[in-house]
Amino acid sequence: MGDFNASTGTDRRGYGKCVGPFGSGTLNENGVMFLDFARSQGFRVAGSWYQRPELHRWSWYSNTGDVAKEIDHILVDGRWRLLQDCRVFRGAHFMSIDHRLVVAKLKLRLKSEKIKASKQKLDVEKFKDQAARDAYAARLGSVFMERNVVGDSVEMWETYRDNLLSVAEKCIGYRKKQARKSFLSAETLSLVERSRRARLEGNSDLARRMKRESIRSLREDKERQVRGICESVESHLWSSVRRSTRWIEMFSGDFWSFVGYHHV
Repeated sequence: MGDFNASTGTDRRGYGKCVGPFGSGTLNENGVMFLDFARSQGFRVAGSWYQRPELHRWSWYSNTGDVAKEIDHILVDGRWRLLQDCRVFRGAHFMSIDHRLVVAKLKLRLKSEKIKASKQKLDVEKFKDQAARDAYAARLGSVFMERNVVGDSVEMWETYRDNLLSVAEKCIGYRKKQARKSFLSAETLSLVERSRRARLEGNSDLARRMKRESIRSLREDKERQVRGICESVESHLWSSVRRSTRWIEMFSGDFWSFVGYHHV
């Protein structure tokens, strides 16, 4: 993107992939070098692919205003279909410069980054059992007796950590994931089903009435869910800070995606 001081011309022979059907001016020496560069790099001259009024094409005016040319260009990679539009904005005229602002509109498709699955957590609740603690201590002691740890401090730490986790995995295992319960009541699900059936049967009056009742019941379910979470936080606030924090985190971010919001 910039002032290339070059016109593309209207003859596309030899430059069909980089110059569109709406080139301008007369191809000169600078223009040939400019197009050779664009062709070698697989670029497209953005402005040459869109038909525009002359006022939206000319990017440079002489001091007298008698001469106007399109010598400022935007190049885009020809491999991607990003370009949506390209034109000159006459109103964006800064101080006394003789160039006008060239703007291209691009459409980007961003690929969302996949969220890595969270690591499994050890079921440390089993350590509340004295038998489980004794079994873990005995097995860990035998492992350290069998293995002679040598090396620098980093290697010794990694070996120590791996032994701890390996023995814990065999003794207590991982915590099982609990399925999240939907906050929708049986009454709400029944109303949603009745609304769906009425809509499919063409009974619009009954479908609208069932939809209103479904929305009312859905709101009551939401309020009941929020009230239950608040009561859980209050009951565990002093007895279990960790559990209270877990409930409070449910309100952060997209809370209704957590509780399983369903569109009626």
